[in-house]
Amino acid sequence: MLSRLSLVLLSSALSAQTVAHFPFDHLNREGSTSITNRPLSAGISRVQIVYSRFRLGLPNGAQIRRVGFRPDVAGTGTGRQVQLEVIMGHAALTTLNNSMSTTFANNYSTPAVTVYTPKTFALPTVAAVASGPNNNFIWIPLDTPFTYDSTQNLVVEYRVTANSNGNAAFAYALDAGTAITPTTTFGSGCQTSGGTTPALTAGAATVGANWNLSLANGPASSAGILILGGSNTTFNGTPLPILLDPLGAPNCRLSVSMDITIAVVTNASRAFSANVPIPAVPPMAGSTFYAQAAISDVFANTLGLVTSSSASATVGVTPQASALAATGSATATTGSRTNNFGLFSVFEY
Repeated sequence: MLSRLSLVLLSSALSAQTVAHFPFDHLNREGSTSITNRPLSAGISRVQIVYSRFRLGLPNGAQIRRVGFRPDVAGTGTGRQVQLEVIMGHAALTTLNNSMSTTFANNYSTPAVTVYTPKTFALPTVAAVASGPNNNFIWIPLDTPFTYDSTQNLVVEYRVTANSNGNAAFAYALDAGTAITPTTTFGSGCQTSGGTTPALTAGAATVGANWNLSLANGPASSAGILILGGSNTTFNGTPLPILLDPLGAPNCRLSVSMDITIAVVTNASRAFSANVPIPAVPPMAGSTFYAQAAISDVFANTLGLVTSSSASATVGVTPQASALAATGSATATTGSRTNNFGLFSVFEY
């Protein structure tokens, strides 16, 4: 039988195994790019990364015990030894991207804390895997756990004072991601009087940008509406799709909830393109929106309109992190900023 002390120790060990990851939407997805020279392989350097609290996944008061990165699917390249110091702190919520100062010290809203005292850290050589993501994380165990305040952004700073590559930079590929915006098409349109079937397609939908929706094969030079909705299963309590046959439009159907309608007009080539602005509100990321078009066609049926196939997009967000880097000195006071820094990072607490 386990003693009470053993149970306490076991519980403590298990609780330390929770891992938060960033970007949040890349946990089971290989990133679209890699970063080969930061934060530990740029030679003698100072690299500061500010992570937005948005979906970082760290609860308030989390005791961060390890920080790390995910290797690229193609492997890292040859590992090296680096003389490393890791510092952590907090930054104001406004400290991100163009609002991040190019002066290192200015980005801290709380005192910086050394969590990995200067010592040699061995970057391992990680082999390629057949398909990503490569979850052989590269972990840095902290000497001093860092207590995270979830009302602020997180700052992690890496200072490299020497390496086993003659202090020169070397390629070491770490996985990185960008905005993910899956799109789909579904349902079917009904035939126009010209014998075509309207088809709607959706482009990427990203926080703070325009969502493009395009129609092809509709009635030429005709007015209509673009229907936007948050559901493709119900509308006002009625299951979707709703068949329009009883209204005089055989084989036409409403496939998305009519939450918003936008007036559109097709051109002589039977097409239109519309841009729908996505508000610059990061919590919108992960929301899925659906769209369909209904276009006037008095000769197609007695209702005088036809509907298109439908499309959807899940809203993505560019990685909510920024990096400030200086090479040639681990104590540089200023650096060069990189916005939307998508380095796949992990935090164990």
